[in-house]
Amino acid sequence: MSKAITKPQSFVWPIKETESTVEIDLGFIVSIEKTSGAITGLGPHKVEGPFKIKKGESWFGPRDLELSDFAWDNKDASLTLSYKDKTSLRLVFGEHKITGRLKGVGSLYRFPCFAGLKVDDDELITTNNFGEIIPDPVNTMKLNVKTASCSWHEYFVARPVEGIPGCIHEGGKNTYRIGYAGLASMPWLFYGSKEEGFYIASYDERFYNTYMHIEGTDSLLLALEKFGGKESFDSGLAEFSYLNSDWHEAARRYRAWLLTWYKPGPVPEWVWEENGLVVHYDFKFQSGEICHRFSDIPELYEMAKDAGFKHLYVSAWNEGGFDTLYPQFFPDLELGTIRDLKKAIDYVKADDGKISFYINTRIFNHRSEFYKTLGKKMAARNKDGSEYTEKYGGETFSCMCLAEKSWTKILKDTILWLINDMGATGMYIDQVGSFPRMCYANEHTHDRHDMWSLGYRDLLSSLNKEAEGDPFFIMEGCGDIYSQYVGAQLVHASWGLYTPYGHPEIYKYTLPEIIHIDMVHPKPVPIDVDAIGLNPVEVSSKMFLLGTHFWLYDHVLDDPELWDFLTKLFRIRTEIQPQLRRTRFVDDNGINSDFAKRYSSLEEEMILFYNPEDKEEIELSIAVPETVEAMFLGDEKPQLIATKDGKLPTKSQNLGFFRWYKG
Repeated sequence: MSKAITKPQSFVWPIKETESTVEIDLGFIVSIEKTSGAITGLGPHKVEGPFKIKKGESWFGPRDLELSDFAWDNKDASLTLSYKDKTSLRLVFGEHKITGRLKGVGSLYRFPCFAGLKVDDDELITTNNFGEIIPDPVNTMKLNVKTASCSWHEYFVARPVEGIPGCIHEGGKNTYRIGYAGLASMPWLFYGSKEEGFYIASYDERFYNTYMHIEGTDSLLLALEKFGGKESFDSGLAEFSYLNSDWHEAARRYRAWLLTWYKPGPVPEWVWEENGLVVHYDFKFQSGEICHRFSDIPELYEMAKDAGFKHLYVSAWNEGGFDTLYPQFFPDLELGTIRDLKKAIDYVKADDGKISFYINTRIFNHRSEFYKTLGKKMAARNKDGSEYTEKYGGETFSCMCLAEKSWTKILKDTILWLINDMGATGMYIDQVGSFPRMCYANEHTHDRHDMWSLGYRDLLSSLNKEAEGDPFFIMEGCGDIYSQYVGAQLVHASWGLYTPYGHPEIYKYTLPEIIHIDMVHPKPVPIDVDAIGLNPVEVSSKMFLLGTHFWLYDHVLDDPELWDFLTKLFRIRTEIQPQLRRTRFVDDNGINSDFAKRYSSLEEEMILFYNPEDKEEIELSIAVPETVEAMFLGDEKPQLIATKDGKLPTKSQNLGFFRWYKG
């Protein structure tokens, strides 16, 4: 007969024992089933948890296992549960929180894993890239994905406007999975409302591939899924807690752990003085069309400088052009010689300008002459030995294994050649934040199948150590473990590439030190923005609220109406560059209006606003002086503005800022 959990004689937290459970009061009640160790309640809600282990084709939870022993430890306020199949669970109880560690044997395991979650006025917060808030998730997960779309060159350009991309509908269950560190930028989830919710997070510094696993029926299941194997696994530390708060508290908790290992990435001083960069993908398109050659770079730089930018970014410079013969990152001879490219770089740098280049880190073109000899060896492989293939425009690629050292050496050496030898001042490192792949190629240099994220981390770390000068590295997408090795992250938030429910405030609030870069316009040539539901002025205004750096394709400079607006916006943004560096983004904390964002430090306060509905004032719950400095769209310089009853006047003002010193 299995051993039943009983209440300890003394414990740091109050414990109540019922016929079927022991209930611990941590500021919220956690109920533990006496016969199995299952978690049956968090706060006022019934739940099922906290783990599942896959053995063969079946999943097992605590009720499917036989409890053999348990031990309370009053010293560290913990409970250790031991099961007869070599599974063990240690729970540590803190004020308003539970942390735990699961050990066992299985091909996959989900920990934390909680089912039966349902609260009123609910929303699901994920870390999909920059973050998303999915309203009414049980029903939203049922929706088919709708897109707004148009064509551009060989590409079909689409963005989701309803439903959850990647959500699988099977019978009465809808399953949504995002991988860390790839599309999921951080390993935590929050489900709840503005008043309460459930938070689960992995605090595992090994950073193996982790999947945010969500199932919707009439309630939600939330889990963090990791890879096991033949040997015993150890989940590392995790937290699962009931919160009397919204997602901001979840982000604060994750940040508290993140700060035990995270350091801000390397940002050259000049970057803080810039509003963004001017981007060219139009050297050579996938179709073979050539718009610029290396000899044009000095003129392109002068155009960028005239527009107020010192940073020029060049893509489609490589053999075959954009999205073609990767990884043949050699200068395309139709665009000029290596010497032509070097002269162009030297021209920009001689004027104290900055020039960055593109490299793709994920894919290998099947048409490359090196695919059969190199690409197939270094490709990530499924369990059946097949390659993961991906299609971009009219070309087919294999997805490379980022944990295979021969592949990352090619990437590193190419980047270092451009930085150290050619003199480039920066690199855009593409697809770092894409979905991670499990790799089952036994001949590769990785020890486990789930080391994709570590391969990227090691690549970026080695670039920081070996690159000369002070290069500006930009990665695509978001990922907390990568952010400490790059100066900025391209988030694709403003036009919703990844999700209709994007909320970039989530990543920005958790990691306010990160420089976000985003696109004013979604493609490098004019496309039908009405067809995909975009308004570049609205997009740019929302970017301004988040302190985002602007990724400007050159055709934006040729749009008189849009460029007139951006010129005025950049005049304001230039004025607040010191505050964007010195203050911390705290989202809407202290603001009772929905069209403004707050930045704060010990000495300064700044409020940015975008007011398309012409609301009269911003209401605050923080102290405001009688006069503050303000600047509005169209102003040449800041002015002093009188406040009234602690409110900031915005009537007839579309966009701008207020700032003041405390004290």
